[in-house]
Formats: sequence, structure tokens, C-alpha cells
Amino acid sequence: MDVLSDLLGDLMHWADRNNCDFEAASLRAQSHYEAETGGVAKVTT
Repeated sequence: MDVLSDLLGDLMHWADRNNCDFEAASLRAQSHYEAETGGVAKVTT
């Protein structure tokens, strides 16, 4: 999970520097994910 958290933090910094609304992009990504998966996450162990 640390890698994912670091990546998201880096993307937030990138969004700040490039005048991009990270929250809006995140919500849009969530919407795309739900449309592509039916909102059901695949769990692997």
C-alpha cells in the first residue's frame, strides 16, 4: 500500500503544479472504474 499512497501523493503534487483539480479527476476515475467493473472490485489473495 505504501507504493500506491506514494504514487497518489506524487499525482497530487503534479496536479497542484499543473493547475489540475485532483479531486475532480479522482471522482471521474472512480466513475470510470465503476462503469468498467460494475462497481465490484476484484479481490486476489
